[in-house]
Amino acid sequence: MRSGTTWLYGQLRTHPELYLPDKKEVHFFDRNYTRGLGWYEKFFPSPEEAGAFRGIGEITPRYICDPQVPHRIHEHLPRCRFIAILRNPVDRAYSHYTRALRAGNYAHGFQEYLDRRPDVFDRGLYSMQLERYLTYFPRENFLILIFERVMSNPERALQQAAEFLAVDPRGFDGHRMKRKMNASYPPRMSSLYTSARRTEQFLQSKNLKWLLKVLDNVKITKGAKKLFELVGSKVPLPRMDASIRAKLFARYEADIAALERLLGEDLSIWKGTFEKSGAPEGT
Repeated sequence: MRSGTTWLYGQLRTHPELYLPDKKEVHFFDRNYTRGLGWYEKFFPSPEEAGAFRGIGEITPRYICDPQVPHRIHEHLPRCRFIAILRNPVDRAYSHYTRALRAGNYAHGFQEYLDRRPDVFDRGLYSMQLERYLTYFPRENFLILIFERVMSNPERALQQAAEFLAVDPRGFDGHRMKRKMNASYPPRMSSLYTSARRTEQFLQSKNLKWLLKVLDNVKITKGAKKLFELVGSKVPLPRMDASIRAKLFARYEADIAALERLLGEDLSIWKGTFEKSGAPEGT
């Protein structure tokens, strides 16, 4: 799990009082804003159907780091409420790197990756990102969860989410809640694996998930699935060098202190990990 949003999406979608679209990351307020509000509304229930739900929303993690998004959301949804899961920024940056390794998009070291992609570091500057939102929305419109605490106590995190969204916590799927969060690995045949993944993602982005199901039902994809499993077989990811971890934490330290003041919360759970070697990304 990179930062818990896929887990949270799965949980919220199981709750009968909540509605989230089939597509996890709609990206309307960043990548698709020019498509217009009509395009966005197609992902959600009609006004007549919306009354069946206590909450309607979506999950697009990238919204937190795009400086244009807070204003855009406020323009259309001024009473919007937000749930953010924040991970130790050092681990979040490394997770971004290991995802690139897994996808076959990169094959060099972590430090070189950071040098080439300064935006990866910037995405961990949480206090700066939240301050942009607080320019438009009151603090009580935000539930900020800490990833490491969600991992250790997912039941508590969902209780907090239920209280924040004013829904019955018993509506969450208990089996999904305790789903094991396994370590991830890069595929052995990364280029072929990446092509297969992109084909699947393309069909999903064009709302052609039904085609995948049809092909599956008529067994056309049986051979493709076996090939996909073969090329997707995995090898362990490298671990973060301890010296890089310490240097990266030092760069984040001031922002973490600012985040503690902003949240009124002790984040020593992050401060105590900078001397440890990095763990592989989870799914």
